[in-house]
Amino acid sequence: MTHLLRKQNSGFTLIETLVAVTILMIAVAGPLVAASRSLNAALYSGDQMTASFLAQEAMEIIKNIRSNNVGIWTGVGSPPISECIGDGDLLHRCDIAFIPQYDENTVVLKRPCLADGSCLLVSTSNGYAHDNEGNEGKRFYRYFYLEPLTTPADAYKVHVIVEWSQGRIPYQIELVSELVNAII
Repeated sequence: MTHLLRKQNSGFTLIETLVAVTILMIAVAGPLVAASRSLNAALYSGDQMTASFLAQEAMEIIKNIRSNNVGIWTGVGSPPISECIGDGDLLHRCDIAFIPQYDENTVVLKRPCLADGSCLLVSTSNGYAHDNEGNEGKRFYRYFYLEPLTTPADAYKVHVIVEWSQGRIPYQIELVSELVNAII
């Protein structure tokens, strides 16, 4: 009769506990991975949109100069835009900055901005600017070059490239447009 009164163990074994913890970790990790991927996609989308706006800005300034036949670049030591004609190598990379002022708007040709031929744009309180001194905002590199077309004779293909990185992954957007009757 003593064997009938034996008390039964009602606790979990170590293996049952480990299986329960593993299932719980899988259930929690799935949504965290999905949230992380969504956050990375949102950051990439924002950077891609900013890069496309920066490329469009440069293209619009170049088109405006062509349309208004502005042959004078302002700014100290600004070279002529004809120095940007080439195949996009370091010697022919240029960038432009549009500086709104009260008395007169200024377009400055930067050629090249940095020693490696890239033109750094960083986020400032007034938007993106060519400022590489102590500013730790989001960094984009923008440059353009002009490719001469054979027909018509006074036409150019403008390539505007904006590069950035998210972590260790580099990204690039290229905007291309043909300008006919361009006065360079």
